This record gives sequence, C-alpha cells and structure tokens, in this order.
Amino acid sequence: MNTPILVDITYKVKTGKELVDIGGKYANYKVTLSATLKNQKTKTLLTDVSDYLVYTNAKVYRGIVGASN
Repeated sequence: MNTPILVDITYKVKTGKELVDIGGKYANYKVTLSATLKNQKTKTLLTDVSDYLVYTNAKVYRGIVGASN
C-alpha cells in the first residue's frame, strides 16, 4: 500500500503586533504534524507518522539593513 494521502492543512503564523501581544519572540519555530490512519471500523492501520517544517519569524532593524532606491 504505497498510495499517497493528501491532507490539506492551513495555519496562520502570528507576527508583528499579534506576536508581541501574546508574548512571542522573534525566533525559529518548528511545527510538527503527527498522524494516525484508521479504517471505518476505527482499527488502527498506521501510527507514529510525523513530519515537520521549520520557519523563522524575524524582525528587520532598518538601522542595520538599509533600503536601496
């Protein structure tokens, strides 16, 4: 059974004021998705499957990085 299963997942990354308001930090973040596959009778077919993505939430300091015209 090597048939891929497509799962559509959406999430929103908080940044700027939204990030500061919740006490978040500008840093690297790792998002991990774990899944279990079950059939219609809820028998577990596959477990402990996971993957991840890493992203950086960064703030650019304009005093250090200049704009070019």
